Amino acid sequence: MFWLTFLSDFFRALRSGQQPGQVSAGFSFGYLIGLMPFFSLQTVLLFLLLFFLNVNLAAGFVAILVAGFVGWLLDPLIHSIGFFVLVDVPALQNFLEMLYNL
Repeated sequence: MFWLTFLSDFFRALRSGQQPGQVSAGFSFGYLIGLMPFFSLQTVLLFLLLFFLNVNLAAGFVAILVAGFVGWLLDPLIHSIGFFVLVDVPALQNFLEMLYNL
């Protein structure tokens, strides 16, 4: 029963009389923060934007947790795809070498 009241209060705080655009902006900022490395300047700047703009903070913090978990789950797959593109695709090697030498 505790979990039902907790979820009810949480979703009530998530909506909290704000416009849908404010909720989606908070979720967007939170998702961007969740996908970035945590200790960086751009993360700090996005945190400041999240706090000082008129966006939904609860949606932002939920998105940070969701994006962090999704990123953690998909990290091995993304690493394998990136390694394959960088090493095992011979058609891209000259192009990637040219980009590296810029």
